[in-house]
Amino acid sequence: MSAIRPAACWLRRRRDRGTARRLRSPAVEPAETIVCVDCGGRCHLMSHRPHEGWEAGDIVAYRCEDCFDRWDVELDEADLSD
Repeated sequence: MSAIRPAACWLRRRRDRGTARRLRSPAVEPAETIVCVDCGGRCHLMSHRPHEGWEAGDIVAYRCEDCFDRWDVELDEADLSD
């Protein structure tokens, strides 16, 4: 028999991954800018914040203002704790 969970939802179901995850508190955002690996210019965040908030494993997109390269970066726990 499965355990009954309280109505106050401290777990949520991620539709894109299909797994239960604990909510983060408070919400943390990825860096607004990073350094471009190719040219050393500034890359700006293009991705919008998901309704559920950022989590490790999410992919964020950056675009370099100098060479216009696009960088897709996977967030990990260290990225979200800075």
